[in-house]
Amino acid sequence: MTWLFFVMVGVAGIAVSNILERALLKDEKSDAFAYSFVFQFLCGVLP
Repeated sequence: MTWLFFVMVGVAGIAVSNILERALLKDEKSDAFAYSFVFQFLCGVLP
């Protein structure tokens, strides 16, 4: 596979992550620490 494929997958992943972050943290009662912990855990498990 070419490096361009991996770049596109990375860009798409970051875009989805940003959209998910905005959707989950739009409420005032959202816990940013919990979101950060879960996101870091999922990123560590994926590879």
